[in-house]
Amino acid sequence: MNLSKFLVSFLLKHTPMIRYFNLYLLLCLCLQATAQQDTPQRFTWQIAAETTPCPAAPATPCLLYKSKDMKEFEILEEGIEGFTYVVGNTYTILVEQLPHPVTDSLYAVPYSYKLVKVIKEKNTTPKENSPKKGNTDWEVYHETVRCETTATKKCLLVKTKGQREFEVLDGVITGFQYEEGYSYQITVKTDSTGHYTMVKEKSKKFVQTPPPAPVDTVPAAPLPDTLAGNPDGKWYLRKLIDPAGVTYASDHNIIWVELSLENGRISGFGACNAFTATVSQGTQRQLTVSDIASDSTYCGNKKIEDMFYKFLLLSEQYEMREGQLHLIYKGKKILSFVALPANKN
Repeated sequence: MNLSKFLVSFLLKHTPMIRYFNLYLLLCLCLQATAQQDTPQRFTWQIAAETTPCPAAPATPCLLYKSKDMKEFEILEEGIEGFTYVVGNTYTILVEQLPHPVTDSLYAVPYSYKLVKVIKEKNTTPKENSPKKGNTDWEVYHETVRCETTATKKCLLVKTKGQREFEVLDGVITGFQYEEGYSYQITVKTDSTGHYTMVKEKSKKFVQTPPPAPVDTVPAAPLPDTLAGNPDGKWYLRKLIDPAGVTYASDHNIIWVELSLENGRISGFGACNAFTATVSQGTQRQLTVSDIASDSTYCGNKKIEDMFYKFLLLSEQYEMREGQLHLIYKGKKILSFVALPANKN
């Protein structure tokens, strides 16, 4: 039998088997394609720290995402199921792409996305007021003030070496036993969460703060006539010196007074609020301030304002020297002012 007759005979005998094989091969290809369609695609995305208005609803924020091969972030017009986003954080996430029902909306999207896992999350918000980790030496003031966050509680006043003013510590130092009326030099440790722990108490000193005494029962020492002058006018605070000798300097013209001995009034601004008070003048430059009336607005300098009002009430005498006004308590200067706002001395 020659070759051509053999091929014809083979095809006639085995044609049904070849057809079945072709159908089987076609079925396998279809099943493979279906399986590929049913398996969700997965993508690794970077999510930006900021959002942008959605095109379909400008009042709604949309995520910004990009994959490894994308140069710039793009708008994700649909959410990611199971993903909790926090503004200010960047993310690297793994998502699955799922078919989305088709709609007639202009902004319809063909797919929806589901979170598989968060690979990386980072907070990019700058922490301006966050404490530095490590040990810090603090001076603790002998009096407390109202806390900034809870006015019914008392907070410590602390400052580091070289710092000009005390600041409110709106927190707790674990292991530190504070007593009102004592100033401290301490070392504290700060962790990454801003928690303070006592490391060492270097010194503890009692500070005597005498109450204001009536002028008529505590005679004021006479001042030389060379210090005489009319203090009426506007004066800008430059120094506040507490009884322990701690000096608080101010050269920003925030705190000022305007005296009018003739009318018996003193007014001004005490760092946070405007105020008025009664002032009376006696012999030998005696001065008495009373009945301070002020608003109660709170600001970051409220502790200084409270001390300023307190020292005004303590004042017994005044003296004027080289364009400066000094208020005196028991022979010591406690408040110093200048007449010219440009004078920073």
